[in-house]
Amino acid sequence: MKQLSIVAFGAHPDDVELACGGTLAKYSKLGHKVFIVDLTAGDYGTRGSAEERLAEALCASQQLGIQKRINLRLEDVFFEETREALLKVVNTIRLLKPDIALIPSPVERHPDHERAFKLIKRALFLAGLRNLRGLEITEPHRPSLTLHYIQHTYVHPEILIDVSETWIDKIASLQCYRSQFDPAYPAPETILSTKRFMEFLEARATMWGFYIGVDKAEGFVRVDTTPLHIDLPDLIH
Repeated sequence: MKQLSIVAFGAHPDDVELACGGTLAKYSKLGHKVFIVDLTAGDYGTRGSAEERLAEALCASQQLGIQKRINLRLEDVFFEETREALLKVVNTIRLLKPDIALIPSPVERHPDHERAFKLIKRALFLAGLRNLRGLEITEPHRPSLTLHYIQHTYVHPEILIDVSETWIDKIASLQCYRSQFDPAYPAPETILSTKRFMEFLEARATMWGFYIGVDKAEGFVRVDTTPLHIDLPDLIH
């Protein structure tokens, strides 16, 4: 089996754990190289400080078996598709050379997630331009497959990945983010810190798992517009 490089991008620490933590843990345990790139440290979040979020992200990465995690320290809330931001993301793509990129959802409750989708999608294309100037890493690279994960706003998944065996690792990674999810943390309540949010997360994974005959699943949608070469028998395996 070919060893793959899988990079999950998020706007804030905890985004990828919530949406695809089980998938990352699964493929890390299978021997693939798995990385996380956070655009910001969540500096302006209602709960917790940037320093706490970075420490919690390190803990979460260890729970998921992440080989490397990079925080680009773009400004939370205010990051845009600037030349500087694009080049930071492009350099990171060329450094990690993902075969598969997992990126935020284009339709989302949080505007940072929608802007992150646009920024990262554009950077993934720019990373393949050989003559692009102003980069530390000059060798071009584009992933073979880009998927967006599903966050707060419901999107019907095109791909479901069985994470039954690594759901426990996902939950362990989320427990690292005490500032975000622990109701006892001394900060105002948010939608993420309610008991119902974790119930919703598990119920959705259980529903998706039901569709493919497993206990838990995580959902994705293809971002690539290039048609896949698939034989009909492959669709029923």
